[in-house]
Amino acid sequence: MTRRHTVLIALVIASVWLITGCGTKSEPQASPQAEGIESASRVAFTLGTVAELRAYGPGAEEAVDAVVAELERLTAALDRFSPGSDVYRVNAAAGEWVRVGSETLALTRTALEIARMTDGAFDPTVAPLVDLWGFVEVPDSAPAEGQGPTALLGRRPPEDAEIRRLLPHVGYEFVEVDEAGSRVRLTDPEAELDFGAIAKGYAADRAAAVLKEHGIDSAFVNLGGDIFVVGGKPDGSPWRIAIQHPRPRGPNDFIGVVSVKDRSVVTSGDYERYFEYEGVRYTHLIDPRTGYPQQELASITVVAPTGTQADALATAVAVMGMEKGLEFLESLPDVEGLLVGVDGRMGMTSGMEKMVELRK
Repeated sequence: MTRRHTVLIALVIASVWLITGCGTKSEPQASPQAEGIESASRVAFTLGTVAELRAYGPGAEEAVDAVVAELERLTAALDRFSPGSDVYRVNAAAGEWVRVGSETLALTRTALEIARMTDGAFDPTVAPLVDLWGFVEVPDSAPAEGQGPTALLGRRPPEDAEIRRLLPHVGYEFVEVDEAGSRVRLTDPEAELDFGAIAKGYAADRAAAVLKEHGIDSAFVNLGGDIFVVGGKPDGSPWRIAIQHPRPRGPNDFIGVVSVKDRSVVTSGDYERYFEYEGVRYTHLIDPRTGYPQQELASITVVAPTGTQADALATAVAVMGMEKGLEFLESLPDVEGLLVGVDGRMGMTSGMEKMVELRK
């Protein structure tokens, strides 16, 4: 592991309790080891982020090892910059049909389904705009001196003309799937396929599946804020996931705690990757339909049965805004959300009110 990775892991793990703590100061956690429960934990750098894994039960160590191997496989398989990946080959041969693996085919199909249901608020072809704004993830980039791992220095917005040039080539309608032939095609030679807004959620689902295959029924998976919990805690109680305050007033400042079992909890916000220029904050949450970052919401938390769903929906709701985002989430079965505006306003779905304990 490089020093840069070590620095980034140290910074993120320092805030893990804050972001995803499984208890509060008034509710200390019992030690599984003290109760005689076999356990294993691991921290790894993968998928361009820090992965934290905890598993409880017989064979926990072997299960965690298997998860790390699966995450490494997915890092190569879903990376649009890796020449060996299906995504790279689809982009390199834009305009032509490209045979892909069953996993890529299924993920492309899912991405298109979510793009349609969100009217393009989520779009798997937004990559050129993300790159133009300078938000492309660079796994080896070290945090700037005196900055957190997400504040970007020396950036400025691109010219409007550059955005207008790219917009005609961004649109999920440019992606076609041939189920029978297991093929994917980009109909616009300048379009790009990218799973960046769905990959971590999908990887969390795969991690949970691997854990269950190894007989683990209590586990915690955190992929840079994309969380999936397997079952409940070792004592059977729900996992308690703290939602980070987007504008913390001090250490360990969070909005509230969500109690869940067998669920994904994904929080995205304008504090994750951003830069400020002339007093305006520009975030990585870019609206594929306009080409500009959203500036209404500071934090978006989505709770869903799968990480794939939660990850993509958090991205979509971010660009929908408070009112439309909540209305959209309310229309979905078994999906809940909590949104915080840049002005401090908070809104949540009716079901979320029953599972979150807001901090007073």
